[in-house]
Amino acid sequence: FKKPFRPDLSHHHQHESGSAPGQSSLPSRGLSTRKELYEREFPLYKQPVEIGCFSLDSERRFFNDSRQLRYYVEPDKNPTFDLRDGYKDRYIKRDENLMEKLDHILRWIMANRSKLNLRASSRALDVDFVTWRGHLTKLLTTPYETREGWLLAVTRFKGTFYISEVETEANHMERENRTERHKEMMYWGYKFEQYTCTDNIHSLPDPGGVVNTNEAFCTVVQTWLISQLIKVRGLQ
Repeated sequence: FKKPFRPDLSHHHQHESGSAPGQSSLPSRGLSTRKELYEREFPLYKQPVEIGCFSLDSERRFFNDSRQLRYYVEPDKNPTFDLRDGYKDRYIKRDENLMEKLDHILRWIMANRSKLNLRASSRALDVDFVTWRGHLTKLLTTPYETREGWLLAVTRFKGTFYISEVETEANHMERENRTERHKEMMYWGYKFEQYTCTDNIHSLPDPGGVVNTNEAFCTVVQTWLISQLIKVRGLQ
């Protein structure tokens, strides 16, 4: 099945499922966003274990290796970083209109099935969830985030739930109407990485190069939350 999950930012977040006229829809279940319901002992959450990685190049192509891995170089105690440098002339921004969903993590799964535990009966993945780390963050912080809504599409395939984000109309409008100042501030984080990361352990960072946000090094981690085995893709 595939059902979006929308927050109404009042008291409950409702599941929504479309149905043709005359057909009965599936029963709807709500999740309360009242903070006091979740103020209890923290559930069992094991430290994530890295089980693989992959890279995305300057054209957003997938590679099943660590070629985009960078090394952190601790800066001086009083650095003089110019985070605006290169914004006008050395900045290649990823196309945000291209919604990649879970495409890259699914490519990694297809290339690394030998690293994953499979259910013997069906060769299905022996995990309950596959998603991006950021999606879990949005879901679990919902009771405390009252300004931004979200929409998630959930697909169940051979016992595993695949959770992907769908851009809401409000988020689309916000993205299309960002001010120039907002766009520049988003650049600062990438520029900071350029000042503090290097291609290999024997070199120093090169802040004079091009900032290309298509490039990425990604890790795949596996962890336990309560009794559910969750596979989370975390960007590093």
